[in-house]
Amino acid sequence: MAKVTYLLGAGASYNALPVVDEIPDVIARITKQLTRKRRGVAHDLPILYESNEYQKALELAIDHLTQLEKGCNDHLSIDTFLKMLFLTKNGKYEHMKGSISLMFELCSILKKEINENYNSHTTQYRPLNNIDKRYDAFLSSILKDSYDILPESIKVLSWNYDNQMEISYQRYLDNAKQQIENVSSLLNICHKYQDVSEYDSTKFSFFKINGSISWKTSKCKFVSLHEMKKSDTDKLFNVLLNYYSCQNSKQHTSSISFGWDSPQQTKELLNCIFESTNDTEVLVVIGYSFPFFNRDVDNQILLNMGMLQKVYVQDPNPDGAIERLSSTLNHIPTENFVPIKNTKQFYLPPEL
Repeated sequence: MAKVTYLLGAGASYNALPVVDEIPDVIARITKQLTRKRRGVAHDLPILYESNEYQKALELAIDHLTQLEKGCNDHLSIDTFLKMLFLTKNGKYEHMKGSISLMFELCSILKKEINENYNSHTTQYRPLNNIDKRYDAFLSSILKDSYDILPESIKVLSWNYDNQMEISYQRYLDNAKQQIENVSSLLNICHKYQDVSEYDSTKFSFFKINGSISWKTSKCKFVSLHEMKKSDTDKLFNVLLNYYSCQNSKQHTSSISFGWDSPQQTKELLNCIFESTNDTEVLVVIGYSFPFFNRDVDNQILLNMGMLQKVYVQDPNPDGAIERLSSTLNHIPTENFVPIKNTKQFYLPPEL
């Protein structure tokens, strides 16, 4: 069996979450739903939504998401907006990273309202889903003898900060009656803000190059907004209150990290990636356009794959990605860059 590395971009979560061009519109839909839950606007709010604590959290969420939407509309992409905030150091950078995490969690919680609202206004809409089922099919295909034995010959590098892989794998753990804490260890997840000394390069690996929508606690644990303080209330109430708490204290920081963040931690993460993928023979690229922001990191990763022989690019329009890859990996024959236009499920190369 060949050593295979997967490189995932936003298109890998296309069936569940908005891609870059759709993000401003989705944020606007979320903000509209939150605005309806303001005190004095809706007439059917639960009593707990009337509390001053909740209303403060709601206003903060609306304010931050409105800023995020405006930033996305004023710039080419969400990455461009965040890079501008990082470079100008105006104090909004960390708040806006946190608001991205909030957006993705609210996509799940408010999915029904967002989808219904879309359907009543436009015929051209790709509905949000909790999960892109291709992750589930991928795991089902590569798991052979047991849910907790993942193939050591496969590594996954993802530029996405969503938790689609974790959600999909959690289903297996739920069925096996395992604890949620085992997701990270069994998937051998490695990202910038964790202790990379715990990473085992000999196992199946899942690298999250841009970090995660989770939040890092003062005790170096990683939790999502819905996993923090819980009460006997609904998910939206808990998520908004936890978001308010995170953004107004130093006990939690966003785990999202871009290519320009934290140079030393980026170097440590890359060293783990280099060690883990230097014997890669086959690369499978899924839904990734190789943006300029990531070029330096991408080039370092690709050029470290000294044994790479074959590249598959799975995308409805693969030509741009193949052109970029072939210029970087110019030692690989042109015919060894193979386009895969069928995106129904993640491509499983014959070399596996």
